[in-house]
Amino acid sequence: MCLTIEKTAKRKFTFKSTVVYKFVMIDDELIYTPFQYQLIEFNKIYHSILKRNIDPYGNGTDTVDEGLHSLLNRRSAENMANKWHNHKAIKCIIPAFSFYYEGTFGDNMSALASTKIKYLNFI
Repeated sequence: MCLTIEKTAKRKFTFKSTVVYKFVMIDDELIYTPFQYQLIEFNKIYHSILKRNIDPYGNGTDTVDEGLHSLLNRRSAENMANKWHNHKAIKCIIPAFSFYYEGTFGDNMSALASTKIKYLNFI
């Protein structure tokens, strides 16, 4: 998952937890992310760096390919999960005191890439 951001986008900091959503893969009892195949557990906080990639071609947007990516809209996560077998949508939070970028993923879905995320439950 790669977040597209405007050239003028600034890294932000949150003082309160933010509800977000994600779609994951299910294999037997294992739950993992569909792009990086990272195993996850509910109620555990995960950490990452944020890496912004500057577009050298002047297309007006940059990307964030390193970070914990999530979707702002529950329906977007459910729609993505429904596209594939063995995928489900989950509710998450970006904990307070996290850094993040806001942008879009895929077909203009509102999304974030953050330094922390906590996976809560299936929706």
